Amino acid sequence: RAGLVTALNTGDFAGFYDGLESQMKETKNAKWNEYEENVKKIERFLKISVKDDFLGWIDDEICMVQTQPIGMGRENELALFLKASSGSNAKSSLDKIGKQIKKRTPVKFKGLDYKGYEIKFLSVKGLFKLLMGDFFGKIEKPYYTIIDDYVIFSNHPQTIKSIIDDYINKQTLSHSDNYKRFEKSLNLDNSLLIYVNTSMAQGYLTTFLDGEAKNDVNKNKKYFEAFPNLAFQISANGNGFDTKIVVDYLGRAEVIKEQETAEKEKLTKQSTADLSGIMSIDPETQDSIQLSIKALEESALIGIDEIILEDLDVKKQEETFENGDTKLEFGIKDGLKHGNYTEYNEKGEVIVKGQFKKDQKVGTWRFYDENGNLVSKKKF
Repeated sequence: RAGLVTALNTGDFAGFYDGLESQMKETKNAKWNEYEENVKKIERFLKISVKDDFLGWIDDEICMVQTQPIGMGRENELALFLKASSGSNAKSSLDKIGKQIKKRTPVKFKGLDYKGYEIKFLSVKGLFKLLMGDFFGKIEKPYYTIIDDYVIFSNHPQTIKSIIDDYINKQTLSHSDNYKRFEKSLNLDNSLLIYVNTSMAQGYLTTFLDGEAKNDVNKNKKYFEAFPNLAFQISANGNGFDTKIVVDYLGRAEVIKEQETAEKEKLTKQSTADLSGIMSIDPETQDSIQLSIKALEESALIGIDEIILEDLDVKKQEETFENGDTKLEFGIKDGLKHGNYTEYNEKGEVIVKGQFKKDQKVGTWRFYDENGNLVSKKKF
């Protein structure tokens, strides 16, 4: 499900990082002073060595992967892969940092064993941005696991779980016939590789566009997907670099026709489902009711994108108003929304009632007005 991959091969990460620090130091600007001071603060507070305990186990590969969106928000479906000199070295170092965090902060997090892989949480705010720059600062809530000699960080434990599933089921790029065919055109001895799988990345990339541009992309989706794989590479060559751009073209008319047919079927099903989910109501109030339904369905409370839990084994999540009354509550199973979901207004009246199954809305959801009267029902 890799949509966008940015991979850096440093050859030797320790040497690469020392060189980077030297360059920053020579500039003697505010950025360097801030970086140096922040590293000292972390080391004093946690009683660790950033270079030895966090950077010392990294081998030669750094890779940022944006996976195909599955509804958790674009920053959650992002993963950072760091190749370790050995998985055991990385585990020892990260365990040490975790223990120091527990000693010196109120953060409590119980690790979860998922299919033989342990998912843990490293609560050091802004660590990646501080040590590796703004691009890596997207990993703000670093959950992580170790697979073979790779440490994988992400903002959400569900992303980690899906990566473990893909690895176990051999659904990775190394097993993809599409990618293996495309890879033959690439220079595998590269310093930088940016790879895009168009169909996987489209849902992610369009979130950065305004409404008009997004509509244009969606309208021309079949043409974008005629270029299924794109890659940009930089490879060392003496004292310079070679650059390479590879574009995979798939212009078969029957493929485009199939895509158009699939899109029409999808729209037909969607329209039928929307119509069947709306109650019969007085035509005079149709417009206002429809607006209310839309507002409810689009609200952050109905479409919960993210649950960050201190304990992945917790069975229930609850949020309250400032006065302590329950605002919303729902069940959790294996870190996923699962079971009954109920939302209340400040008077204690139920305004939304429904069910989740493995993070997906299921069954009939009911929406009520502030007086407790049923406004709408929608089936999922």
